[in-house]
Amino acid sequence: LYFELLRGKKNERLSAALDLDKLELKISPSAANLPAACSSYTTISDATRSVTYTTFVGCDSSSFSSSGQWVRFTGSGGTTIPTYAPGTSVCGTSATGWYASALPSSGATVSGTLCYDWSNTCTWSTSIQVANCNTYYVYLLYPSPVCNLRVCTV
Repeated sequence: LYFELLRGKKNERLSAALDLDKLELKISPSAANLPAACSSYTTISDATRSVTYTTFVGCDSSSFSSSGQWVRFTGSGGTTIPTYAPGTSVCGTSATGWYASALPSSGATVSGTLCYDWSNTCTWSTSIQVANCNTYYVYLLYPSPVCNLRVCTV
């Protein structure tokens, strides 16, 4: 069972799903209230970005647009950027990219720091944005500062 609700002074649209088998009601912002990035992104499905992948592949110095690119990670390699330093020489690269800031709440977008782990957990860093699209995140990513740096996924 699915329905939409209006809430508050701003008439915020909420969607609700009722699972009668589990007697569970989930209420979340509807698609109309999600960030624009949630409907306009590039999908990357890449198992070599996984924190468990140990063979060298390359770097992200030319993977993303210099003006920034909204990306959603999918597939067996992982769907989110880790929020911990995964160590070096995994994710198909030498210096591994991880998200070092607080994640946004559902329907919100925040700015944060993408760190690259090499001689310390944040040897290089880049400012990025993260949007919470209810069931997944999208990331506004930029080319890595130097080669042998790559964003990881879990």
